[in-house]
Amino acid sequence: NPISTADFPVVGYNTSIPADATDATGHNITGWSLSIAVVADVPLTNSSSNDGYVEATTLSLVQPAGIGGSGFSNDSWHVCGIVFGGGLEGDRETGDRVVQDDGGCGRFLSDACIQQLQADSLAGEGSRKGECVDLKVPDICEGQEGGLKGGSGGAYGHGCGFPGISNDDPPSRRRQFFTAGSAPTVSGNMSAIAAAQGMVWPVLLTWTHFAASGEAHDSAAWLSCVKA
Repeated sequence: NPISTADFPVVGYNTSIPADATDATGHNITGWSLSIAVVADVPLTNSSSNDGYVEATTLSLVQPAGIGGSGFSNDSWHVCGIVFGGGLEGDRETGDRVVQDDGGCGRFLSDACIQQLQADSLAGEGSRKGECVDLKVPDICEGQEGGLKGGSGGAYGHGCGFPGISNDDPPSRRRQFFTAGSAPTVSGNMSAIAAAQGMVWPVLLTWTHFAASGEAHDSAAWLSCVKA
């Protein structure tokens, strides 16, 4: 079970709107949220050393219960999450950053950086059948106070897709799309647990709505900074 969780409102849209409707991303709806949880002392399989545990962090997107239809429809919508697994510069050392209640990133990153991230994230989202792609950290976001980092693979955010949501799913309509673990450690390592709880995760959500032809009709992207 998680030892700490938090939920943050995010800008989202009515994904039951069919393909070819006008300006589906022109008006957002309330009720979407980004959920983060930390689970301590997750055992590693086939580990023969004392360092056989990790602190796991999960990210989930929660859809409003009031949306009808099939939720994420491959014929109408393409929704992606891009997670910057390296977090913000200094997180792993301090763990004392205070996130905004609305999940905004203005406390950590410049407006120019946020706008460039949101614009760049939509560049590869023009195909109905496209995968969720990784995103390079823009130059404008590097070297500033706070600083945005990628993950272990370098200065990139990792693109993650979402499983489909149907009317038969539980009322929470929660879809986990990302899991990360700390470096292997011993059980009950309070420093490792505190570091996982103190980590700020920048997450970009991209929303692309399609025309009946399969071409992108309209799109939007929003950056959140969340912490358990």
